[in-house]
Amino acid sequence: MCAGVFPGLNESETSAEDRASASTFSERPKRVLAYFAPDFTEVSTITRARSFREHGFDVVVFAFRRARYNQNFNAPWREVEFGHTTDGRYLDRVIKLIGALPVLWRHRSLLRRTKVLYARNIDQLLLAVLTRLFTGSSRVVVYEVLDVSGVFTRGGWMSAAMRWAERQLLRRINLLVVSSSGFHENYFDAIQRYEGPVHVIENRLHREDAAVLTRQNESAALPRLPRDRYKWVVGYFGLIRGRATFDLMARVAQRCPEVLFYLRGVLTTIDSDYFRTFLLSNPNIIYRGDYVNPGDLRQLYGAIDFGWAIDLEREDTNSRWLLPCRFFESSLLGVPSLSVHDFELGRRIESLGVGWAVRACYEDSLVHLFKELTSAEYDRVVARLRTIPATNFIAGEDVARLCSAMTPPREAAQ
Repeated sequence: MCAGVFPGLNESETSAEDRASASTFSERPKRVLAYFAPDFTEVSTITRARSFREHGFDVVVFAFRRARYNQNFNAPWREVEFGHTTDGRYLDRVIKLIGALPVLWRHRSLLRRTKVLYARNIDQLLLAVLTRLFTGSSRVVVYEVLDVSGVFTRGGWMSAAMRWAERQLLRRINLLVVSSSGFHENYFDAIQRYEGPVHVIENRLHREDAAVLTRQNESAALPRLPRDRYKWVVGYFGLIRGRATFDLMARVAQRCPEVLFYLRGVLTTIDSDYFRTFLLSNPNIIYRGDYVNPGDLRQLYGAIDFGWAIDLEREDTNSRWLLPCRFFESSLLGVPSLSVHDFELGRRIESLGVGWAVRACYEDSLVHLFKELTSAEYDRVVARLRTIPATNFIAGEDVARLCSAMTPPREAAQ
C-alpha cells in the first residue's frame, strides 16, 4: 500500500494555502495532533493515526516517504511530506532532516493550532521539539519508540554522543511511549535514567485490521505452497532484517530438509546479494515478495504451522526487548510462534503457552523441535492458543488511556 498524498500537500505548498487549510482545522471541534513519522505507509504509522482519529483527534501526519510497502494505501488524514529517505543511509537522513525545517516553517500556522506533537524516533522528536520552540510551549510532546536502534546501544564515542543527545531531548518531552516494557526497563530506565511518565502500547492489531481478518478475504488468492513435501512450514512475514537471523535459519534449513521456510515482506537491513545467495543455497527456503497487510494475513498464516519471531539482529539489546507485530498477528490467527527463551517475547510465549521459546544453542534446539515434535503435541498448543481471548492481541483500552494521558487536565474537564 503507498499513502496517497492529497492535492497540494507537498513541499511546494505556500503559506497562504497552509493558512487556509489551518483555518479549516480550527473550525472543527476536535483537537489537532501533529504526528511526526518516519514513513507514511508503515503499518505502525497507519495504526497509530487511525487510533488517534477514533479518540477525538484531527490528525495531520508529517513524514518522510520510503516507498517500501503499502503502495496503494490512501490516507483519510492529511499528509505533509518531508521528502524521500532509504533505510541505513544516515547521512542522507540528516540532510533530509535539515530539509524538513523549511517545511515545518511553511506550516507554522497549522502547527500553532495543534495540541499534541507526537514523534516516532529521535529524528522526528528533534523536529517536534523545534516545532514547539516556534509555536509555543503549551503543546504536549510525546516520544514513541518501537525499536531501540543499535546506534544508542553500542560502545564508542558515537553511541555515547547519541545517548547524550537523546537525554537532552527526553528532558523536553511530556510522555514516553514504548511498544514493550522491556525498552523502558532495560534502556530508558537502566541506561538513560529517564524518570518521566511512560506509557506502553504493544504492537497489537488495530481493531479495523482484526475485523478484516474475520471477514471473507477479498484479496487475490496467494500461490499455493508445496505443502505435501514437508512435515512443517515456518512463516516469516513483515520486515526482513538481521543477517544473524538468516544465518541461523539457513543452518536449521540445511539440517531439516523436511521443513519449509516461507518468507514474505520487505528487505530492510539485509543485503540483496546476500539474500539472493541465501535463497539459492537453501531450496527449502522460499521468498515470494511483499504482501497486503491486513488483507493477505489470513491466507499467509493459514499456510504455515509456526510463525518465526526469532530476531537476532541485535541479540543483546533490541532483539531481546521487543514484542514484534508478527507475534500478535500469528497468535490472533491461531498459529504458534517461535522465539528465544530469555527474550521478552519468549517469556510472553511461555507464560501464555502459545508457542515455543528455544534455548541456546538455538540451532540445535530448533532442529530438535522440528524433528521430535509430534502432531498431537503441536495440536495441543494450537488448542491452547485458541482459548486465549482475542483481546490479548488486539489494541483496546491502552490506546484510550494514551489519548487521555495526552490531553491537558483543563481540556479533559471540559
